[in-house]
Amino acid sequence: AFLLFNKVFSAQYMAWFCPLIPLLNIRFKNLIVALLLIAGIFTIYIYPFNYIEFEYYESLPVLLMARRNLLLIIVFLLVFWGKKPREKNIQGSSVNIVVPT
Repeated sequence: AFLLFNKVFSAQYMAWFCPLIPLLNIRFKNLIVALLLIAGIFTIYIYPFNYIEFEYYESLPVLLMARRNLLLIIVFLLVFWGKKPREKNIQGSSVNIVVPT
């Protein structure tokens, strides 16, 4: 969240998200991977290739930047709301019960 809502969002931050995905215990992991891939494509289109057009407020780079930021907000919300509940085992005499906490 601190990267997403900071006033400076560098293109290299997109690469920082990727190694953290396997560590997440969330429900929507495949959707998050797809959304980050699309956001990465938008970022690559803008920064190495069309940054001058973006600086001059041409419509396509600005639109892609806005959509990239929207995708990243959606990813943040999916990570925040998609957490799986922790499980703890309660062991009885003959039955093991798994209770979400």
